[in-house]
Amino acid sequence: MKHEELLVKPWSCLVKNMKEMPYVMKVVVDNGGTRPAWHAKDGDKENFVMAWPKETLLRAGIIVGGEVEGKLDPKAIFPFMEGFPNKLRIEKKHPWANGLEGEVGCVAGESDQILWFYDPLYFRDYKIDLTEGIEQTFYLSGLCLGLRRALLDEITVTSGPYYEAHAKKWLEENPGKTRLDVPALKIDIHGKRLLSPTDTASEYQARAVVEEVEEFEFPPKSGEKIYRFVTTFGEKEHMRVLMFVPEKVCQKGYVPQAGHEVDMIFWLQGRVVDIEPGDVKEEPLQ
Repeated sequence: MKHEELLVKPWSCLVKNMKEMPYVMKVVVDNGGTRPAWHAKDGDKENFVMAWPKETLLRAGIIVGGEVEGKLDPKAIFPFMEGFPNKLRIEKKHPWANGLEGEVGCVAGESDQILWFYDPLYFRDYKIDLTEGIEQTFYLSGLCLGLRRALLDEITVTSGPYYEAHAKKWLEENPGKTRLDVPALKIDIHGKRLLSPTDTASEYQARAVVEEVEEFEFPPKSGEKIYRFVTTFGEKEHMRVLMFVPEKVCQKGYVPQAGHEVDMIFWLQGRVVDIEPGDVKEEPLQ
């Protein structure tokens, strides 16, 4: 699995042109706020996150760092999303070269699949506790890179562990037949919540059911519409994720609606919980 230590794909879904990024960073520095929970000190050095705007659950975030009470410089910029709390068991971690951002690999629920997510507060969460083997509660959110109304209610499987189990059972029930006679395995996926990692850490292909759709503009008053909805992924994982979907990644003008089944590709983000879930909207940036 590749760890791509760049956020080109997430940002390209949110801005019209990547050349806008210096302007976005300037706006966050000039107008953004922070919270005590987003700070971490290490000797005479400190790093913290600033975010803008305060009115939305999707923001532009930057890591600012330097000497305590000295000059502070922007170190990294990322889409910063609020999410739903999920208890996960930590299995692996991958700090990025800048030592501030990183990715965390966890196991959710009864699954044995390691799921990676990008942690914009890795520099802080590492100090809190990212010890392998412990359980930690993370806010999980997703930024959709592509979305469409689900096209099929059935998939055909001709290889892999599920097909092998099917083939073994079919041959036992049909003596005299050969492997070439085994029919394809057809799986009903209507209403299913399927989650599959891509070959890039923190990116996933999924089938999900849309819940509680809202919409807003990001940046505010820009005309760039974002859909926000809740969904649960995986029959074993039972991860509840707050999903953000830029209008421009929706196939052929599709508008997500509660109850729709959708196919998507998304980027998963998480951080150790830092405020009570009920206070996410109300807590002001300072």
